[in-house]
Amino acid sequence: MNFCNNIKMIALLPAMLLSWHSTLLYAAPPPTAELYQRSAAMLAQNPAQVISNFEQSNSALPQAPPWYQRDWYLLAARAYTARNLFPQARDSLSRADALVPTGIAAGEIALTAGFVTYQQQFRQGARFWFNCADKFPNPPESRAKLLLNLGIVEAFAGDYQSAMTHYQHGLALAEQHKFTTLIPMYLNSIGNLHWRLAQYEPAITALRQATFQYARLNNKVSQSRAGVNLLNVLVTMDDWERYQRLYPGIEQAVVESNNNEFRLMLNIFEAVRQRAVREPLSLSDAELIKLMSELKNINLQGTTQLLAHKIKLGWQAPKVPVEPPEQQLRLPNTEALCNG
Repeated sequence: MNFCNNIKMIALLPAMLLSWHSTLLYAAPPPTAELYQRSAAMLAQNPAQVISNFEQSNSALPQAPPWYQRDWYLLAARAYTARNLFPQARDSLSRADALVPTGIAAGEIALTAGFVTYQQQFRQGARFWFNCADKFPNPPESRAKLLLNLGIVEAFAGDYQSAMTHYQHGLALAEQHKFTTLIPMYLNSIGNLHWRLAQYEPAITALRQATFQYARLNNKVSQSRAGVNLLNVLVTMDDWERYQRLYPGIEQAVVESNNNEFRLMLNIFEAVRQRAVREPLSLSDAELIKLMSELKNINLQGTTQLLAHKIKLGWQAPKVPVEPPEQQLRLPNTEALCNG
C-alpha cells in the first residue's frame, strides 16, 4: 500500500483544524478564545506550542462552556498525536466524550478519534471512527475532511471503488469552498489510488498537481510526501527519464522537510533504479534490506514490499498492526450516539 496517508494527514499529514462553528450555537467564547484560535492556526507547524497553550489553559477549562472545553480537548488530542504522545491524546478524547451528555455535538469527537487511531497505525479502528463520524451532521469543512479520511481507510482495506467515490465527492466540496489545504491532500490520495489501479498517467497528473499546490502553500513535508509518491509511480513504470528529471526537485524538498522516512525512500528508489539500469550499486542487497527495515510507516513498508518484489530482493514487510482489544479506544457517549 502506498503512502496515501495525508494525515502525516493526516492527516498524516498536516493535522486537521477544528471548526469554530460552536460559537454560533452557544454562548460567546470565553476571553481565552483568542489563545485557542492562535493554537488552532499553528497546529500543523508547531504542535508542541499548542500543547503548551493547552496545558496553560487546562486548569480553567472546567469553568468554561462545554463546547469550548470540547474544542480545546480535541485540539490537544491532535497536538499530542502529532508528537506521538498517544496516551495523552486518548485522555483528551475521553475528556471530550465525557461532555457529550451536556448536549454538545459529537461528530468532531468521532472524527478526531479516527485521526488519533489512524496515526497509531490501527487502520480498522480508524475506519470504525470515521464511519461513526459520518453518521453526524457535519459543516462543509468537517465533511470534506471526513470524506478524505474515509477514502484513505477504504483504499487501505482494498475497497477502491468506495475510496474513489469519497475522494471525488470530497475534492468537489473542497474546490467549491476553496479549502486550499485540503485540495492537495485529495490530489495526493487520488494519485495514489490511480497508482494502485495501474492507471499511471492519471496518477502522475494528480501527484504533480499535489506537489505544485503544496509548494505554493510552503508545506515541505506534504510536498515531499507527494513527491515520493510521484517517484514511486515512475519507478513502478520503469520511466527512468522522467524519474531523473523530477528527482532533484523532490530530493531538495525532502532535505528541507528533514523527514527520515522520505529520505529512506529516496535511497530505496535509487537502489532500485541502479539495479534496473545496471549501474554500479551504492548499496549491496544486505545493506538495502537493512535500509528497508528502518521504515516505520506501514504504508511505506507496503510500497517497499512491492519494490523488493520488483527487484527480487528477499525482504518482507512487517505485518500490519492490529489494535489489541485491551487498547481499543472507547468513547462510550459518542459510540452510543453512533449506534443509536
